Amino acid sequence: MAPYEAPDFFDIDDLLGDEERMVRDTVRDWVGERFLPRVEKAYREGSFPKDLIPELAEMGVLGGNLDYGDFPRLGATAYGLVMQELERGDSGLRSFVSVQGALVMYPIWRYGSEDIKARWLPALHDGSAIGCFGLTEPNHGSDPGSMETKAVRDGDSFVLNGAKMWITNGTIADVAVVWAKLDGEIHGFVVPTDTPGFSAPEQRGKHSLRASVTSELVLQDVRIPKGNLLEGAKGLGGPLSCLNQARYGIAWGVVGAAMACFDEARAYGLSRQQFGKPLASFQLYQAKLAHMLTEITKAQLMNLRLGRLKEAGKVTPVQVSMAKRNACFHALEIAQWRDHHLLLAGTDPFAGLDIASADLRHEIERAIRHTMDLYAHSMDYGEEAVWRDCFTDDALFLVNDAQKDYEEIYRVQGSERLAAYIAAYPRPPAVHAKHVCSQVLIRVDGGTARAESFWVAVNSTGGPQGGAPNIMAFGRYRDTLVACPDGRWRFSERICETESANWPEPGTYTDRENFQGAE
Repeated sequence: MAPYEAPDFFDIDDLLGDEERMVRDTVRDWVGERFLPRVEKAYREGSFPKDLIPELAEMGVLGGNLDYGDFPRLGATAYGLVMQELERGDSGLRSFVSVQGALVMYPIWRYGSEDIKARWLPALHDGSAIGCFGLTEPNHGSDPGSMETKAVRDGDSFVLNGAKMWITNGTIADVAVVWAKLDGEIHGFVVPTDTPGFSAPEQRGKHSLRASVTSELVLQDVRIPKGNLLEGAKGLGGPLSCLNQARYGIAWGVVGAAMACFDEARAYGLSRQQFGKPLASFQLYQAKLAHMLTEITKAQLMNLRLGRLKEAGKVTPVQVSMAKRNACFHALEIAQWRDHHLLLAGTDPFAGLDIASADLRHEIERAIRHTMDLYAHSMDYGEEAVWRDCFTDDALFLVNDAQKDYEEIYRVQGSERLAAYIAAYPRPPAVHAKHVCSQVLIRVDGGTARAESFWVAVNSTGGPQGGAPNIMAFGRYRDTLVACPDGRWRFSERICETESANWPEPGTYTDRENFQGAE
């Protein structure tokens, strides 16, 4: 394997402190010397090299950014650089460290009692204990508000029942941070995995994140002491604060993955001879490399600014989301066939090429699933513009029941003035289609709410004869809703703007019947 040459076209090194460069270089060298020689075997076997965990701990990267005990207290930028270098090796490696620090140690550090902190934080930091984060459920995906896992009080204990899905580190974890509804409200619980009734079967046969342990969590009458409740974590704000920490790490991490793709493509183009000269001497090859380097450089600069804002205590969740979206979108683009694999055409992707490059498309797709396309919209309704991550599982509906002609779902999130709006409308007759409507925030003014959303109708089977999916129609809705006495919102008026002539007709609709008839 050729020596790694990190792309740094704008001399970003000059903007880093000595300690930040030292931390980054330490992890970079470790990834090259200790992890990359083993990742191909781990990938093929579908396993995570657990024997390397003590070495990660020795470098201080497991929760090393937290202000606790003798932790190294890495700055936000240094921590981001760690994520960048880890994901250069493999997304599963970065995911392990992110879960351990951002999703397990962080909520214990922020919300846990002093006893809980003392019991778990040192062990998680030195790698003698492994943690996992149980939020996602089989039936609800990224919709924590519909969580089915429940906790009930029973004397001095809580009893938990439920299931979680797609949980990194679950099978090998010693402790789980589990989110469950207590008296109808989401709370966090620290659950030792040796508690009777807890099990974590591994999910095997994955096509991505193969060098990582992914599990299901099953809780059957799991009894834990009342002191294991994360007292400060109540409502959706608890888990979302953890996810914001993880998103920050992902924003940096996927840039490292893109850097690995660029380095591999560049080295290959210089070494392979075609028509009597290196492939990299051809302008088409150079144009692709130039595009890759441009997007990497832009993401590096955005992440650096994000880190400085975080260190100054000025960063906002939407800034983190924007940086993550940008980095993931372009890292995926770089890793895709047209921008990376095409440059390596004719090679065995596992014959000496980094696994981080060879299968990166699937890894990054996982990271950007909720932020790639219909990312955010600025709602200019008064003195503020509202941004929101879009295109979540909540926004995907397939109306299969012919009796369900219409479905409107309104949810209030965050404050009295803002509401989340999701809409799904019936498919046309005899067409197998998904109608995808972006999730947006509504500006609420008294009893009236106004929203904009973008939608696309996708023929999911390619028509009666099958085939590849295709976009049937797309456009924009401008909606007006009015508040009802029961606290819900009623559809009042819709203005439909569409680029498609046949579905639905553009115009203004003021009730369900008219709008349904147009579709």
